[in-house]
Amino acid sequence: MGEDNFSPWDDAPVVPRADASARTLFEAFKRFSEDLSNKDIDSQRPANMSRQEFLATLALESNEVAGILYRKNSKAHETKIQAWLSSSITKAKRLSLAMCTKFEGITQEDINAIIKLSANPENIVSLPTVLSERYGVVLIVQPGYASMKMDGCVLKLPDSRPMIGISLRYNRYDNFWFTLVHELAHLCLHSDQLDTPIVDDLEDIVTEDIEAEANSFARESFVPRREWRVLYENRHSDAVLEKVCADLGTHPDIVAGLIRFAAKDYKLYSSRHRTVDVKKLLGFMDV
Repeated sequence: MGEDNFSPWDDAPVVPRADASARTLFEAFKRFSEDLSNKDIDSQRPANMSRQEFLATLALESNEVAGILYRKNSKAHETKIQAWLSSSITKAKRLSLAMCTKFEGITQEDINAIIKLSANPENIVSLPTVLSERYGVVLIVQPGYASMKMDGCVLKLPDSRPMIGISLRYNRYDNFWFTLVHELAHLCLHSDQLDTPIVDDLEDIVTEDIEAEANSFARESFVPRREWRVLYENRHSDAVLEKVCADLGTHPDIVAGLIRFAAKDYKLYSSRHRTVDVKKLLGFMDV
C-alpha cells in the first residue's frame, strides 16, 4: 500500500519497552493515528521515516508525559499538544544530560540581557546555546502542528532542569520573542509552580494570575512604563518607535507587535509585520 493510502493499522509496529506496557503503547499509537491527519504527520516526521514509524515513535515518546497534567487553553488540541510535548521533552532530556551549567534561577537582569540579543535577528540562532551555557535552561524550538493553539511552554524535566518550548505558531519576530520572554518570566516569577507544565496560548483571554503576571513582566521587560506611554501616545509615528527602541536596545518589530496588540489595531506599523523570517533563520524553511 502506498503512502497516500496509508492506514495506521497496516502492519502497526509494536516496540517493547520495560516501563510501558504493550497495551499502553498500542492505545497511544491508536490515539495518535486517529487524531493526527496524514498532513499533520508529514509536517513533523523526518524524511527517512515512514508514517507508521513516526506514529510508533510518538507512542513511545508519549510515555514521557503520560499522566502529566498541564495548564492549557480549553480550545487547544490535546492530542497535538501531547504529541508535540512528547517529542520536545524527549529532545530536552537528551540535551540536559550533556549540559554542564546548573540552573540556579533567572533574574530580571538576566532576562534584560537576553532581550538585548533581539536587536540583531541573527542572534536568534544562538539562543539555545546562550540559555544552556549561561543559565542552565534547555530551549527547544520546534514548529508545532497546525491548529494546535499553543505558543510555548515551560516545565521542569525529571532532573529538575527547566525546559522552555516554542512552537513557532506564527512566523513573526515579535511572537517568537514575546513567547520566549513570557516563558522566562514564568521561570523568574513562578519557578516553584512548574512541577505542573504551563502550556501557553498567548491569544487566550487571561484568567489566571500567573499568566497576567508573566504577560505584564514580559511587556515591561521589553518596554518600561515611561517609554511605553511615549510609544503608545505616538503609536502612529515610525520615527518615535525607532528612536525609543534604539535607546532601549530592543528590536522595533517586537515593540511594534506589542503596540498593535494593546491597541487592537493590526494595521499599525504594517511595514514591520513580517520583516524577519524566523523559520528560515532557524532552518525550518520547508515547514
